[in-house]
Amino acid sequence: MDGRTFIDTNVFIYAEDEDQVDKRPVARELIQQLAREERGVVSTQVLMEYVAAARRRLRLSLAQCRQSVLLMCRFEVVLIRPEQVLGALDLAGTYSLSHWDSLILKSAAASGCRVLITEDLQHGQTIEGVTVHNPFA
Repeated sequence: MDGRTFIDTNVFIYAEDEDQVDKRPVARELIQQLAREERGVVSTQVLMEYVAAARRRLRLSLAQCRQSVLLMCRFEVVLIRPEQVLGALDLAGTYSLSHWDSLILKSAAASGCRVLITEDLQHGQTIEGVTVHNPFA
């Protein structure tokens, strides 16, 4: 895996979830590697999904979430544009995906990423020129 790589929310959650004894070290190493190599990309959607999941699942305070989001912002952060939202709706219909997963794919494609790291989609599937990689499979 080389080149720009889009990181989905679940990777950041697993990196902090002490209950995920198998996934946590994988997520942490992946995040560290992409940060070292300056290849990681996230979107504003990922930042907000992280806060929602971290508050609910990890029981983090807003201050803790803010610290984590600041760290995540060391990656390139792409803004969600209206054309990505509209394209994601079309993609959701074509591939029977959730609108959230479709927006992640559209953001990855729009930012020039060839790889999307997530466990939410089918490993190895390529959509819009972006190949899904599930590091937890």
